[in-house]
Amino acid sequence: MKKAILATKVVITQIFDEDGSLIPVTVLQAGPCAVTQIKTVENDGYEAVQVGFVDKKEKIWYNDHMHPLLCAFDGYLY
Repeated sequence: MKKAILATKVVITQIFDEDGSLIPVTVLQAGPCAVTQIKTVENDGYEAVQVGFVDKKEKIWYNDHMHPLLCAFDGYLY
């Protein structure tokens, strides 16, 4: 199994060690990740886990989730 960190880059900076040597540093923000989808061999032909880190905009979430429902019910949700 591969290990990874899902993060966003905050800033690139530099620090000095005890000898006075300059060390370049990238500061990352790693936060809680939520499992958003699980792919299985039976349904998708492969195994995978989709994780999310950053919240979606409400409009994007609405279009992704409500549009198929509105199409299925001809635009009428009761």
